[in-house]
Amino acid sequence: MNVRTLTPLDAEYPKPLGALGDRPTLRVRGTLREGPTVAIVGSRKASEAALAYARFLAANLASHGIAVWSGGALGIDTSAHQGALDAEGHTVVVLGSGHTRPYPAANIGLFDRVVAHQGAVVSLYDDDAEPIRQRFLRRNRALAACADLVVIVECDLRSGARNTANHAHQLGKRVAVVLQPPWSGYGLGCIEELESHNATPIRNEEQVRMIVEAEWEMRRASDASLDAVARELRPMPRQLGFADFGLADEERALVEAVRRGATDIDGLCNVLARPPSVVSAQVIELVLRGAIEQTHRGLRLASTRVPLQSPAPRLPSNTDEQS
Repeated sequence: MNVRTLTPLDAEYPKPLGALGDRPTLRVRGTLREGPTVAIVGSRKASEAALAYARFLAANLASHGIAVWSGGALGIDTSAHQGALDAEGHTVVVLGSGHTRPYPAANIGLFDRVVAHQGAVVSLYDDDAEPIRQRFLRRNRALAACADLVVIVECDLRSGARNTANHAHQLGKRVAVVLQPPWSGYGLGCIEELESHNATPIRNEEQVRMIVEAEWEMRRASDASLDAVARELRPMPRQLGFADFGLADEERALVEAVRRGATDIDGLCNVLARPPSVVSAQVIELVLRGAIEQTHRGLRLASTRVPLQSPAPRLPSNTDEQS
């Protein structure tokens, strides 16, 4: 299994995750692309009509270059991923577990298809992380952050889809819902979103596409403005000398590994025998402190080198004692 680590220092790291205070380290199979993104979510036990519409909507959006993200669960999530694959579009699965413990196991074949068709399977956790409730809730937050629009096809009042929508509201993202017939007992969560959160009712696929593309254009313009401001305000790297480099033993070992040729998080994990989440946090800290730097070829020592060993004190010689 070819899994790599992405941190906020990497160009491929999704910029919208910067809205999250912790900016999680990602473990990724496959390819992530920048562009307009929709998250299509809903119940695991959805109606046949909802499953069919989720697949149709995803195919329509994917055929127009919109990436379809979802959580890989049974039900609406699965239909959304399948629809994007039907259209030979880009789709991304965001797991609530690690890559060696994918959930649900019944969708392992689907996840492999996603990767084989130039999509991606993403986890916020170390590869052996088990699927537990808190991890799914954190996954939902990341899914909402990465989407230009969250679409709920069908869900109950209490559901993972509503949790994703709540995160979207908190992050200032738009939420759209499929209108539910009054005789259906499946979509009460969609009705609640309309009544309590002013969600957008979906009229047709073109409307959804226009919303996603408009939100993406605003996000792209905002990102460009923020990048320009960041370049203006970026401080010069701190000059580290023998007296003030202040590296802990673990940080010193990491800098030494970079000096010896480790250029990315995965290489450092192998050398240092530490999990990606720990190494990525240490790398970010050392970049901010000016000890190492990220280039298009990977990590390297900063131009102001950090001394890896303090100079040994000079011991008096016999000659010194005699003089």
